[in-house]
Amino acid sequence: MLRLRDSIAGLAMMSCLWTATALRSQTPSKIPDAPLPTALHTAKNVFIAFAGGDASFSRDSRQIYNQFYAEIKKSGRYNLVGTPGAADLVLQVSFVSPISKVEVKPGAGGCWGSSSDDRQLRLVLLDPRTGIALWGFTESVDAALLAENRDKNLKTAIHQLAADLNALIGSSPSK
Repeated sequence: MLRLRDSIAGLAMMSCLWTATALRSQTPSKIPDAPLPTALHTAKNVFIAFAGGDASFSRDSRQIYNQFYAEIKKSGRYNLVGTPGAADLVLQVSFVSPISKVEVKPGAGGCWGSSSDDRQLRLVLLDPRTGIALWGFTESVDAALLAENRDKNLKTAIHQLAADLNALIGSSPSK
């Protein structure tokens, strides 16, 4: 009797090990990539629009536009056009500073608090005929006290937006 119980227990244990091994060896199915909007691959002419943003970036607005324009021109992927009507795709760049943290503490004279923001550059790819957003990217701009470092951080974020666009569409020019 003891021998039968040991055999059944051994079989049950082998069955559990086999099942666990079989389940572990199965790879989860990969969800296939959905197709990107066609305009992202076929666009040859782009219009760069500057949508502005929060007051914290106001002194940098022309700098943001100029640097982003230069990055896109340097890529050689697109022909930059002067009107949205002549474009296959609109690249709309903007900046925001959403509040990311707020602290309020009671004090002797009432309450005091502080907040911090997360300066960001946003790129939205728009269909020029419908105005519908086809895709978007957001890059953080690291804070800096010195103007030189602020400019460097801004340039880094602008460069990254252009890199995000190139990575999405692919590295070969569409021309």
